[in-house]
Amino acid sequence: MNEPIRTSHFFNYISAWSGFIAWGGWAFYINYSPSTNSGLLSGLTQGTFSFIMTFVLVKLVTYLFNTIRHVKFKLIMPTIITVSLTSSFIINIHILVGTPNILFTVLPAITIAIAFCLLTTFKLNKNSQLHNLSQANIT
Repeated sequence: MNEPIRTSHFFNYISAWSGFIAWGGWAFYINYSPSTNSGLLSGLTQGTFSFIMTFVLVKLVTYLFNTIRHVKFKLIMPTIITVSLTSSFIINIHILVGTPNILFTVLPAITIAIAFCLLTTFKLNKNSQLHNLSQANIT
């Protein structure tokens, strides 16, 4: 049985910490108000969500990439499915915590999530091609 194609742990952790810093900072900035804690709460919510979701994105994209067999669907469907699920979730979390500027808070992160998922999918595809090439050279 073929071993699933994966990304490195280094790639996963650097991506997660980058998401926490970038999107937590962005959420703090866009929702900051001197009279309330909404900036801090929104920043921590978005930063923590981005950190955790980066791992979920990578795992889900990797799982879908290894599960879907049709090449054209394999390259785009992991991104569509993953971003749709995680975007719905984070929007509802921000509604629950009372983030004032939800659209401005999540839209940049969702845009980058699309690019990140596509990057991960194409990275997995390249790793798959290299793996297949090395297997062909062995036989």
